[in-house]
Amino acid sequence: TPQPVDDLWEYYASGDTTIESDTFKKVFRRNLVASNDPPPFEAAGTYELYGLIRDDILNRQVFAIMYIDNQFCPENEEILLYDFSLETEDTADFCLIPGHVDFIIESITQGMYLNFETTIFSGMDYNYYEGMGSEFGLFEPMFIPVKSGGGKSNYQTYLYYYCRTTPCNLVLSTQELSANNQMLSIFPNPTKKDINVVLPNSVKSGEVIIMNPLGQIIKRKA
Repeated sequence: TPQPVDDLWEYYASGDTTIESDTFKKVFRRNLVASNDPPPFEAAGTYELYGLIRDDILNRQVFAIMYIDNQFCPENEEILLYDFSLETEDTADFCLIPGHVDFIIESITQGMYLNFETTIFSGMDYNYYEGMGSEFGLFEPMFIPVKSGGGKSNYQTYLYYYCRTTPCNLVLSTQELSANNQMLSIFPNPTKKDINVVLPNSVKSGEVIIMNPLGQIIKRKA
């Protein structure tokens, strides 16, 4: 919680594991020294395994298994973490929504968040973002947490406090493809409509082939 900071942590993804033929990414978490300064931060402990994440790219859903109690999601069983296949007026039903209140998707738009072009799902005054998760963090409950006691002011916890530059090593899978200036650039990513492919200046000729997750060619252009 920023301004003033009294609790700070970070996630780190490293390695894969297979459970019942599904491949998950391992996600670790460690506490950081509370600081009002911007990143980088000082570690206040070692990483411990927090949970696992699995991207179902075909169905545009993200599943997780949590090994540490977060008060709202069950431990040691697979849960639906985010669903990016929903349409306007659908109900989002994630355990990260406290109390499982009806989160009606009021709008779905393309926009920028944390310097990434992404699809924004909005409802109940909250947003979640394809390829990123919620604006409150990866595993954090989707509500406005506040401090209590001591006459402190109320402050919100937001992902942007740590992820201020691009890239910021997002854990979910759909971030921009732009390794360096010599690589091609594809945007927006993800998208439901148009897509732009910009080749580096050094490429004078060639062919662009776009395939779906099944490897089927859906567009070919010389």
